[in-house]
Amino acid sequence: MKNTLHIFLKELRSFFDAPIAYIFIIIFLLLTGAYVASNLFIQNVASLRLLFEVVPVLFLFFAPAITMRLVSEERRSGTFEILVTKSIKTGEIVLGKFFAAWILASSALIPTMLYLISISLLGSIDIGPLLGGYLGLVLLVGVFIAIGIFGSTLSDNQIVAFIISIVVISILYLLDKILIYLPIQIVGIAEYIGALPHFSSLSRGVLDTRDIVYYLSVIILALLLATMFAGRESSRAIWKLRDFTWRQQILRVAITAGIIIFLNLISARMFTRIDLTTNKAYTLSDVTKELIESLEDDFVVKAYFSSELPPPYHNHRRVVHELLEEYRANSGGRVHYEFTNPLSDPEIERAAVREGVQPVQVKIIRNDQFQTEKAYVGLTFSYEDQHDKIPIVTTLDLLEYNITSCMKKVQTKQTRKIGILTGFSGPSLDKMKVLRSTLAKQYQISSVDITGGKAIPRDITSVLMIAPNRRFTDAEKFILDQFIMEGGRVGFFINMVAPDSQFIKGRYVDLNLDDMFDSYGWIINPDLVADARCERIQMKEDIEELTSGRESAYPLIPIAADFNQDHMIVRNLSQVMFYFVSSVDVRLASIRGVTGEELIRSSSKSKRYSDGQIVIDPRQNFAVETYTDRMIPLAATVEGSFRSMYARRSDAELQKIAGVRVDRSLIASKSPSTRVVVVGDGDFILDDYIRKHDNTSFTMNLVDWLVDDIVLTSIRARDVTPKPLNEVSENTRAMVKYMNFAGPPGIVVIVGIIRMGMKAARRRKHKSLFK
Repeated sequence: MKNTLHIFLKELRSFFDAPIAYIFIIIFLLLTGAYVASNLFIQNVASLRLLFEVVPVLFLFFAPAITMRLVSEERRSGTFEILVTKSIKTGEIVLGKFFAAWILASSALIPTMLYLISISLLGSIDIGPLLGGYLGLVLLVGVFIAIGIFGSTLSDNQIVAFIISIVVISILYLLDKILIYLPIQIVGIAEYIGALPHFSSLSRGVLDTRDIVYYLSVIILALLLATMFAGRESSRAIWKLRDFTWRQQILRVAITAGIIIFLNLISARMFTRIDLTTNKAYTLSDVTKELIESLEDDFVVKAYFSSELPPPYHNHRRVVHELLEEYRANSGGRVHYEFTNPLSDPEIERAAVREGVQPVQVKIIRNDQFQTEKAYVGLTFSYEDQHDKIPIVTTLDLLEYNITSCMKKVQTKQTRKIGILTGFSGPSLDKMKVLRSTLAKQYQISSVDITGGKAIPRDITSVLMIAPNRRFTDAEKFILDQFIMEGGRVGFFINMVAPDSQFIKGRYVDLNLDDMFDSYGWIINPDLVADARCERIQMKEDIEELTSGRESAYPLIPIAADFNQDHMIVRNLSQVMFYFVSSVDVRLASIRGVTGEELIRSSSKSKRYSDGQIVIDPRQNFAVETYTDRMIPLAATVEGSFRSMYARRSDAELQKIAGVRVDRSLIASKSPSTRVVVVGDGDFILDDYIRKHDNTSFTMNLVDWLVDDIVLTSIRARDVTPKPLNEVSENTRAMVKYMNFAGPPGIVVIVGIIRMGMKAARRRKHKSLFK
């Protein structure tokens, strides 16, 4: 250990006593800063993921550049043999050089903390992915350095050593990118061997012992190989087996490799994970645990998974198995699961299809050709006499939410029914497929038609009014009013201004609902809210079709990111995109005896367009610098006991409104405590937009809150998407970019000058002592 420390200090001193270390770090930081600064406000999120994207790629080249001379140059000049003759073991030399190079490479990451400071001033950053990402970078760099030293031992020529190192590192780094071209039998092994998936896991903010064991294993194996080849007698002895003690060396490497493989196999089955994210997004939630504890009977999960799945489903089985094991471990023996391959037996496949699991088409390479085959990645759930399913596990991001939703659904004896209002020239149900399919996982969905005064079915608990486009008659308003008075919940998703067919101007949509809204305690204004934080669209000269062409910011499609963090609906959401949204006002709520709460507001650089004819031409100059409005409410909730707008109408008026003689004793004048959601946009939940940003989560949270079913909202609200940056001026953006680009290398230049000055001062002092 003493010799290793001596070599380490000697190499580290040689790096920093010469300009090479500073030149390396400055070039590295200039390239990193250029990437981060140029993309920071394009991605516009409070995260260091830009850093975590570019650093591995840069170190793929920089690590071999640092290490290529460490052994090869010393062997060529003969100094390596001198070290060996001084009773210093080859392994001690390799280990000392490795730690010195690792410290050098890792120290290049220290100035990047300036990115963290600047981003933290612009937004709220999650510390978990930050810590995990930096740890992942240090371990990844350690692997690259170890491989680089191994490459340096294979040749006395530095260029050859550099090329060998890059080739080996590239294979390890890019292995997961070519999984689709590999035989299915080895896809899992190849993915585990690849270095990038382990780094991606750490950069999420999850410390997994499997990832750490993997990195340490590769480092140890690479250094062992480096020690073996560094100990050869000459650069050509490796090709002359009679001059190389290969039998003893290979045996030692084989034993060590066997131990490493065994440890990785053990760690794959016995592992520990620490979730560092702020909202514990990768840990089984308390809501799920409470639901598991409430089980009174066995909850049985059948996982129908084909064996040897190709990408993108290759790791689904592992992730599902790990999550189900967590459910089982917290259930006290109530949760049971089994994995079955439907393709192994026709009877099992028929049972899977009968239970609702659908096959997916996957591409594999067979006989040097792409072929399409079917596979299964579905789950079924049974509890008492209730059944549910996830036909296809398409994404792993919301896996816990989907499984827990099914668990809650089969535990609930009676599923709540939600109606979608139709018949008012609004969007067809075909444009709400995503909404309907998502809601169907938890609720029964049906259409509701009140045209002509038809009554709302009594088994409907909540009604969603989505972008109606014609006037409501008095009879239809009366039906809605009485539905609310009887305790019904309504989601009003209203377009007060809609674009014309030429996409030039916005037209006011007269729904004849203003008096109803006013009587309940809110207003949806006949305006459009423009926001400097907005979507960028592709524009053609023919502006009726905004699909391709040059990209430009369009303030009338705002991206809202200012949320009421005290409300469960929007807590932990990142950003929601609206499509021609109007402002809402719930200040009348308190006067009407109910409680109104704003949910989402525009940014600090906003504007209301409310002239007689609103111009929406995306080619116009929106003059964002004139946007002086701030925090304009776009969505709100109203809760309490509402008074009917028809309570004081005469019998004659009621008869005229309803169209038939009405028994006043049957008319409810005041509701029990109920809930209403008000959003100044009805298009953000249509298929064209609901997949944008957090629109789906926001919509589902609204519905859950309406039906008083917020249990699962906390799971869905554990969003791992980084928060957006605060809106700042162009001058501030420019200053942040310059600081991130020039600041880190500038720090290194200053440190280098100071160190070089101190070294020169010591040299002058020594000279003066010997004069």
